[in-house]
Amino acid sequence: MSSGTHDAWLKRSGALALVVPLTLIAGCGDPEIAAAPEPPRAAAITIEPALVSLGERAAFTATIADQYGAAYPGTVTWSGSDGAAFAVEAGGLDRAVLTALYSATGGPTWTRRDNWLSAGPLADWYGVQVDTDGRVTSLALFGNNLTGAIRAQVGKLGKLGTGSTCP
Repeated sequence: MSSGTHDAWLKRSGALALVVPLTLIAGCGDPEIAAAPEPPRAAAITIEPALVSLGERAAFTATIADQYGAAYPGTVTWSGSDGAAFAVEAGGLDRAVLTALYSATGGPTWTRRDNWLSAGPLADWYGVQVDTDGRVTSLALFGNNLTGAIRAQVGKLGKLGTGSTCP
């Protein structure tokens, strides 16, 4: 090998020797700083049976799954204005949490309790804001004569705090 070829090879191999360790160092993250997984949230509803013949009566079951495919606790409510179609709402868990909040904080004595515990959409309940999926994003109940302790279940309102408080 000539000295020029040898010098070129050393320069390239030296650069390679420097790049490989830097790549290995840059590619290795601190395992303690791994991103926390997103908390489970209702992501899908499976309704069975999937097909029913026209005119056939059937009993349906609904299962809620989170974004990881695991079973998600909650209640599915069915509603419809005619016998031919219906809508399914996955916000059953939010409804259950708000019902527990109402019971634990003296709901019947609140100053305003418009539509609370009704079968209507949660967006119609006084002081409740929801997102486009019907999930609770904020509660505005300050000065509404709530008494007692706010239950830990309020933490199960997975979208609480994600909405805007601006008009």
